[in-house]
Amino acid sequence: AKGDLPRAARLFEQALTDAMRIEDSDAVAIMSINLARIARESGESAAALKILAGVSPWHRGNLGARTAQEMDLLAAVLLADLDRGDEALARLQALRDRCQAACETAIGIDSLQARLLLEQGDAGNAVQLAGAAIARFGNHGNQLELANLFRVQGEAHLALGDSRAA
Repeated sequence: AKGDLPRAARLFEQALTDAMRIEDSDAVAIMSINLARIARESGESAAALKILAGVSPWHRGNLGARTAQEMDLLAAVLLADLDRGDEALARLQALRDRCQAACETAIGIDSLQARLLLEQGDAGNAVQLAGAAIARFGNHGNQLELANLFRVQGEAHLALGDSRAA
């Protein structure tokens, strides 16, 4: 069940207003991330991207590293959803450059990059990247991202004609 997305959006909007009033940059970003996720879940990736773009430069400049990484990763996912793969890859590369190998968004970066490789017809590299990420994060990674990696890896194997490996 998706829950009551309109009600959740209203509550996050109120929390965003409160966070802006007290100038809590991380809270502004987190509420914006939550609103963008609701918009994406509702099939509105363009609106979700606008929500993230609406976070002011001042707030962006005052974010903690983890929140900034999460916001940038979601923006890259939204760009990919909107078939703007080159922009998504550029955003991922910038995020990867700032992110250490052990950062919490590393698995999400690999997952989205593998998805984009597959969408661009590069199933071989998608299999390799997904497999390496599964090996690296399999015991301690975000379970949703792991599932995405397994899905992309399976789809890439199928694209390569290897149904047994899929």
